[in-house]
Amino acid sequence: PLPEGLQQHPYDKALYDYIAEYNSYCEEKATCPPIILSRGFRSLPDQPEEEETLVDLFRETPWPVHKVRPSFLDSAVAQSTPYVQWASPLFWQSSYDTGIRRWWLFQPICQENQQDIIPSIQLLAATMIMDGNPEKARENINQALAKYKPRNCMVTEMPSVLSASEPIFITEGLNITEGTRGIRQRIMYKMPWLAPQSQNEKSPVRYSLYDYDEKTSERNVILSVFSAQPYLIQQGQSSEALKNSIVVIGGSYAEGRDTHITPLDDMPGALVVINAMYSLLQYGEIKPWPNWAILLLTAILIILMSLGFTFLKSFFWFTIIGVLATGAIFFSSIWLLEYGVWLNVVLPLLVVNIHQIAADFYDLLRQKKSLNVASSGDLSAIIEQHHQIVTNIPSPKSEEVNQQPKT
Repeated sequence: PLPEGLQQHPYDKALYDYIAEYNSYCEEKATCPPIILSRGFRSLPDQPEEEETLVDLFRETPWPVHKVRPSFLDSAVAQSTPYVQWASPLFWQSSYDTGIRRWWLFQPICQENQQDIIPSIQLLAATMIMDGNPEKARENINQALAKYKPRNCMVTEMPSVLSASEPIFITEGLNITEGTRGIRQRIMYKMPWLAPQSQNEKSPVRYSLYDYDEKTSERNVILSVFSAQPYLIQQGQSSEALKNSIVVIGGSYAEGRDTHITPLDDMPGALVVINAMYSLLQYGEIKPWPNWAILLLTAILIILMSLGFTFLKSFFWFTIIGVLATGAIFFSSIWLLEYGVWLNVVLPLLVVNIHQIAADFYDLLRQKKSLNVASSGDLSAIIEQHHQIVTNIPSPKSEEVNQQPKT
């Protein structure tokens, strides 16, 4: 309820009524698209600043606990659960350039002194799609993440049960085998933000992006950006253009302060969420190469590099082969990413570094051996010279013998 003397804005009231009645609407339909709302948070008292907390989190320190920011839609969402659910929009922001490259799998929260877990938007959306039922998706997430709830609402960090390598089974086809940290929470950005300054503002479709489908050998639309007001004017109540799609509503205007730095340049927060969902659904968990495969590939590269230094005396040909090998690994890493496998392209640099260390060590041993041989040769020459001097000195006794006849 609003404080006395205040009235709800008509638009807010219309949204509240729509959310509150959505459960009744869905019960009358055979299929009903679920709605995910972005949840707001605030830090608990005596909690570190957000940026420091994010940096510390990536350095294996405890995960911060957030307090839910109240919303005028809370009671409406409660009436329409599980068709309407809250989710976390928080992403991990780098302290180096404030760029967003990773998501957060979930957030430990406290709401009305009750400990709970709230999933990220992309995790909740992917689970709903795979389960095909919002209620089942909610149950699976609650069951999988239940042990990560805060101990109580007096703490500001996650319980000690949190592990960087703890496997988490969400649902069939959605496993997080590196737990809450690691490369599996990296966002594989596919869709950039194309600022539509040169396009007709009266057109509802600002731009579309396509991707190649290997199964059908066709280019399919993976993203269509609509301008809200022209879309409502032209389409009215029709939702045919949005059928069988994940619809994300957000703003791209500068005053909204929802523009973020990403590997694909700046983009609105809504598009960051879209890329995160596409990354999770398209690639799943990104698996690093096993240790034995990395060691084997490193050994092969070291052998090839050593043979190159040994038999290729020409710097030109050695440079050509090095560039080709680096290019092969680079494009192989891009190809493997399509299958959710991460190959670190820094590996060739590591091989060159190891070979350089081995070459320097070999040169040092060779120089030491040469120094020992030279020292040994000088000592032998000195001994030989001394021996010659000694043999050339006349003996005193023989001199006396030779002089006796003269006396």
